[in-house]
Formats: sequence, C-alpha cells, structure tokens
Amino acid sequence: MIATEARPLTTLDGPWSALEAGAFLVELHAVRCTRLRVELGTVGYLYLEGFGGPKIAGALWHGLRALAEAAQHPQLRFLARTAFRLHEPVEVRSGVRARPFVLSMPGEASARRPDETLAFEATLFGEAAETWPAWVAAAEEVRLGHAELRLAGASVQTPDGWRAAEQLDPGGGLTRLSDFLPPAVEQAERLTLRLLAPTTVEERTDFLSREGTLAIFLRSLLTRLRAVARADLTRQAEREALAAAAATRIVRDDTQAVAVRHWSGRTNTSSDYPALVGEFECEGPLTPLLPLLRAGALTHVGKHSAWGMGRFAFNTG
Repeated sequence: MIATEARPLTTLDGPWSALEAGAFLVELHAVRCTRLRVELGTVGYLYLEGFGGPKIAGALWHGLRALAEAAQHPQLRFLARTAFRLHEPVEVRSGVRARPFVLSMPGEASARRPDETLAFEATLFGEAAETWPAWVAAAEEVRLGHAELRLAGASVQTPDGWRAAEQLDPGGGLTRLSDFLPPAVEQAERLTLRLLAPTTVEERTDFLSREGTLAIFLRSLLTRLRAVARADLTRQAEREALAAAAATRIVRDDTQAVAVRHWSGRTNTSSDYPALVGEFECEGPLTPLLPLLRAGALTHVGKHSAWGMGRFAFNTG
C-alpha cells in the first residue's frame, strides 16, 4: 500500500461502525489504479460477440507473455513480467479467484471491416497499475481468432483528464481509486441497480429471488473489494454490513436469464454459462452500503463470481 493521504470519509449512518468500516474504506480508496482507453484498428474482418472481455484479456495475456520473454527494453521487459504474473488470478480468502484488473466492453456484438476500430477500457488496480505501459505495448498487435488488430491509439486518465499514452512517463498514469468515485450520496432508502454484464454471483443465477435481498450480491462484492484493496473488514463490520443488506428488499425485478458462451483459447473448448442481465430495484437501510456500491461500480463484482467481471451501475431515489 502506498503512503498517501486518503480523502476524508463521511461518517457512515446506520448500524455500521464508522471506525471499523472507515478503516477498510480508507485502504480501498487509497488503492493505486490506472485507467486506459485503447483503440485497435482491424486489419481484416472481425466479429466479436457481446461482452468480449475474456477474448481481449486472453489476447493481451499472449502479448504480455511475448514481451516478458523478448522485449528489447529492460524496463518494458520488467513491467511485462510483472503484468504477466499479475494477469493470473489469485486465490482470496473465500476461495474465489480474482484478477487485479477489469475490462469494459460493449454489451452488443461488434462487427468491424478492415481499417475500422474497436475500442475498450481497462482499469488496473494495485501493483498492476504500475504496469500500464506493458499493457499498451501488448496491444500493439492482437489476434482474436483469425482476425488481426493493431494498436491505433491509447490514452490514460490522469487527474487533469485523458492524455495520450506516449506523452506520459510510466508514473504519469497512476491515480487512486478515490479519484474516480462519484460524489457521495448521504442517505438512500431506495436504489435501482443495473447489471451491465451477464452476472452470476456465487455460481447462482437465482441470487435475487433466492433471498429477495441484496445480501448475496453484497457478499460477492465484498470478496472482490477485499481482493482489490488487499485488506479486510473486521469480522464485526462484515457481519453488520451483511445484516444491513439482509434488511433490504427487492421490490422490482426486471432481470432476465441469458446463456453466455465462453471460448477458451488455452484449452480450445467452449462452455455455456447461465447469467442475469437487466435491472432490479430494492429498498431498505441502504445508506451504510453506498460506499461499497460506489467502489464496486469501478472494481466490478469480480472474476469467477460474475461473467464479464460483473460490471454494474446504480442510482438512488
């Protein structure tokens, strides 16, 4: 964890201890992160299914491995080796395997002709944030199946706005998670949450109807946030957070079940995964949970607890 002064936190309302929860949130908000925007130009024809993050992640994995083995510049080779090591998911306390990055891809299928572009965003957390030059270099030549893509442009979000990657030194893109959090909502008793990627938490597609509360969703989100922050809530704070989630109630469920096909280039096999997309509305004592939900909208729910890394958004009212 870097030595940095975190933003002051508003005291949490509700049953959650401000001291216990606040210590974890300070650690989480201070996590280093780098946000990249990458544009790839197509050499031939390309068809990419919706939520194609796993395919992009796999292609970047191959690019990082090649750089780790043969990059000419020593610093780039070192960054690529670090990024390649961190690309592999690690076990966290609950046994879920989590990666220190998220990819934001279009939800619809993408068809590209030669000389058109495909854009995506990546957010790197913790130690991975420092390796962003290697990720840009890994995107210089990407293969997705039989399609070949080449880097058309890359930019990095800084406190002063988006900057072209070539204009920054390796430390120029480092920010903190707190730099991207939206303004705090002081109180809320109702919110609408939208699942922007096919989502399954704890290997269940009935996580909304099973208990009719936010408890299962929040339990999965806490696992992801612990992995990103490399820190933990106290047991008491976790129990209080889950108790607050269990006191909520799903009052509208407009989600629908979908089947997502995942193709693994490593094993050369495909599998179908059941998941949910859409939105739902809940009400109850939501104020204590808002800091976790705000951070989770950036970190997503998490790899292997959600397809597409569980990208979601929410609004209160």
